[in-house]
Amino acid sequence: MTKKFLAVTLVLVLAAGFAAVAQDEERPLTGTWENTLYLNPTEPELVDLVEFYSTVEGTYTSGGLTFTGEADLAYDNTYDYDGLTDLELGVSTSVGLLDLSSTVNFNTQTPGLEYWTSSASLTLGGVSITDTFVLQDTSDNPNVNNGFGAGMDLSFSGETPGGVSVTVNNYFGMEPLVDTSLRSARLDWGYATVGLITGTDYGYGSIPYYSGYAIVDDHGSVQTASSDYSPSSLQYVGSKLTLENLSLGCCDFSNETLFSEMNGFEYTLFEFTIESTSLPLTLDGALKFTPQTKSISLTPSIDTGWACFTVYTDLSGVLGNDGPSMTGDTINGLEIEGFAITGVELGHVTFSSYTALGSNTLYTLEGYNFYPHGTYDELFRIEKLDKYPLDFTLDTYFDMSNSQGIFDLALFAGSMAYEIDEEFTIGTGVEVEPVGGLQEFSFTFDYSF
Repeated sequence: MTKKFLAVTLVLVLAAGFAAVAQDEERPLTGTWENTLYLNPTEPELVDLVEFYSTVEGTYTSGGLTFTGEADLAYDNTYDYDGLTDLELGVSTSVGLLDLSSTVNFNTQTPGLEYWTSSASLTLGGVSITDTFVLQDTSDNPNVNNGFGAGMDLSFSGETPGGVSVTVNNYFGMEPLVDTSLRSARLDWGYATVGLITGTDYGYGSIPYYSGYAIVDDHGSVQTASSDYSPSSLQYVGSKLTLENLSLGCCDFSNETLFSEMNGFEYTLFEFTIESTSLPLTLDGALKFTPQTKSISLTPSIDTGWACFTVYTDLSGVLGNDGPSMTGDTINGLEIEGFAITGVELGHVTFSSYTALGSNTLYTLEGYNFYPHGTYDELFRIEKLDKYPLDFTLDTYFDMSNSQGIFDLALFAGSMAYEIDEEFTIGTGVEVEPVGGLQEFSFTFDYSF
């Protein structure tokens, strides 16, 4: 049985124009303040603080300048957070045709500067020129261990008369990060910690990945002391050419070509999508050329949705040729991962049902749309219709793989919110297990002005 705890959640949202409260528009200061407080129910008076999270965000505009700020505070005895954990400040403005912005981020637990990014963008004759400068903490970088390092991304972008979008990025002293998350393709979140040019997996926590870049200091295929640069020398690292909205007959595609100082020509990649006009079949294709290889791969998918009924499927098999590592021309099988019936109106509410089959779970079907209870097999959901002011959701989860409850009942989760007026919204929520009893209770209070 999971540990019982009572969560009392207080969310206070401030969207304020403090300098012009009496005005309807043109508020120079706006912001939000969100707080979450958890209390332990095992204490008789519910005063044992377990977790507390608070996030303050603000935007102030004056004289053509826009200032932004975000501060995260937390107390978490599980992850040993206490006090101010993260602080980010930014400023942006426009001077004629020139757009300027700057962001600085501090990790207050270490403490110290995580990264500082500044960019300047100019558009002339349909061509945009953007220069992004990055100063980054490299103390945990596995390849650079010199405290701080700097890099620059100089990009040019525009559109041809034929409608083709062209972007050229030139990297100096750093490389961009690419998201190579191995999570389900239906999940759109992950940590981008892999370098596009070096292929280094820096790992979570080793670099401030929110900056989008990683500092590099070598320019050889094998890093040696003689091939190292200073982490702030802004040496040339590579260039990436991106073409979009290309077409060849009935096929629309995009192209990405990468060059680096380390290896010269790295690759050119063509990506395209083929949709059948007579079958519910889609093929996502990739054709990639490197100096010594050529590979092609197709990822098939099938659309099996009819009205309010959806079938979640996965086509297994290999379609492509990438030498001995990946060859195949056959779809081995069609896996039915689950199905759903959604949006069925029953009086004043709508009913939806999601069912995962086999070893799959709700995470497989809809990813984090079911957070945090996606590990269950089935969900019955009742929601109010949009035309009513009371907002409520009642979820009933079933665990058909490892359940101790009648009919495989695993969890009841309900939430309700009522908008008193444009400024005040109150709500509550509860989670109850048939075997474990009350797991969580929440109260929300939203205020905006």
